[in-house]
Amino acid sequence: MGTVTIVGVGLIGGSYGLALRERGMASRVIGCARTQATLDAALQRGAADEVTADVAEACRQADLVILCQPPEAVVGMMPLVDGAVGADAVVTDAASVKVPVVTAAEANLSRPGRFVGGHPMAGSERTGVEHAKADLFEGANYVLTPTSSTSDDALGVVRDLAEGLGARVRVMPPEEHDRAVAAASHAPHAVAAALTRAVLTDSAAVEVHGAGLRDTTRVAASEAAMWRQILLANAVAVLDALEQVQGELDALRNALAARDEARVEEWLRDAAVLRRALDSAAEDDA
Repeated sequence: MGTVTIVGVGLIGGSYGLALRERGMASRVIGCARTQATLDAALQRGAADEVTADVAEACRQADLVILCQPPEAVVGMMPLVDGAVGADAVVTDAASVKVPVVTAAEANLSRPGRFVGGHPMAGSERTGVEHAKADLFEGANYVLTPTSSTSDDALGVVRDLAEGLGARVRVMPPEEHDRAVAAASHAPHAVAAALTRAVLTDSAAVEVHGAGLRDTTRVAASEAAMWRQILLANAVAVLDALEQVQGELDALRNALAARDEARVEEWLRDAAVLRRALDSAAEDDA
């Protein structure tokens, strides 16, 4: 892949760098970040061959640019990237909302066909390059969101990137991606945060909690500023997904209020069947 520039060498960007270098997928990896502490940490972790705070200069040298920032930052980066990248360079991103990112790319890039929206469904509630992992993308779904203007060559470059990292590539329009991840990721995060706020203010609940509560609330420990951007950027789809969740909670609440044993058990059984099917699908993909 020649020279790969990673803008934002945190958890995700650092994991790209570690994986690219460990797998020999790039001749050179340049890491970009705002703070010297992050740049130093990226070098120390081996997430980049060299680092710089000068994004424009790093993009000028790149064959592939990966924007690993929250949605607002990716959108704001487009004019700077456009003024720096070479004519043949490919640009992609890892933001978890795609419509505003793709729209910004097509509005601001001189060669929008060289941009491919991307979203690896991988991460952690932890942040920072110190938590980056070379195998973070292994076995993960990796969604690509090309448009009618996307060149086949650029799409092939980013597909090769994702598959080289060990991910499973899914291709869909940006609008379909945002609706799907609202249900698969964004609404679950909001529900985990709501459960955390409702339950973990009870000192007795904290005292007696078990693994189930830790598992269902784990993602609520994620960075609030980043998730504020994600939820607001995809608000329409998230609201639709939360309405579905609220409908299910209402159904359970009504069954409990009526002391209807059969309805409660059926509600739980249906959920168990769906959850086991998710495990089976994951095993089939492995």
